[in-house]
Amino acid sequence: MARPEKEAIVQELASVLSSSRAFFLTDFRGLDVEAFTKLRSLLRDRSASYRVVKNTLAKFAVDQAGLPGLKEFLDGPTGIAYTDGDIVAPAKVLIDFARQTDERPRMKGGFAEGRVLSVDEVKALAELPPRDSLLSQVLSAIQAPFGGLVGALQALPRSLASVLAALAEQRKEGTGRSS
Repeated sequence: MARPEKEAIVQELASVLSSSRAFFLTDFRGLDVEAFTKLRSLLRDRSASYRVVKNTLAKFAVDQAGLPGLKEFLDGPTGIAYTDGDIVAPAKVLIDFARQTDERPRMKGGFAEGRVLSVDEVKALAELPPRDSLLSQVLSAIQAPFGGLVGALQALPRSLASVLAALAEQRKEGTGRSS
């Protein structure tokens, strides 16, 4: 491959790395074409992409993207899953897929929200519920106190009406006995 082609690849990869919300580096040894195709399809369904990179070019790209802490993961065959969307989804796909295929691809590490992630951190990230589920949990937590407040406010007029009815009844009975 000629030098201008390599420079273009480095530029493109650096652009992908610097613009992605998260990416995960894997060792794809042992995956056949069918498994690769299935993995890419699963990632694509979750708004993520997967590409194989040459480590020498990837090292230049991580330097260019300002991510030199990732060089330690660039050893052996390397594939990168990256996304601009939900950062949990590709991690979950990679970890679940590896569990189903004798730990292939093997996770090397990752990068999300501005920090380098170890394999254990990527696995912990994959255990989180999906973004939509987290948002609904937060919304429920926010709505719960308001639901209680609405219930209490609705109970006040009923309670007040009951007290007033009891007072009226008591006065009626009181005026009838004093005469």
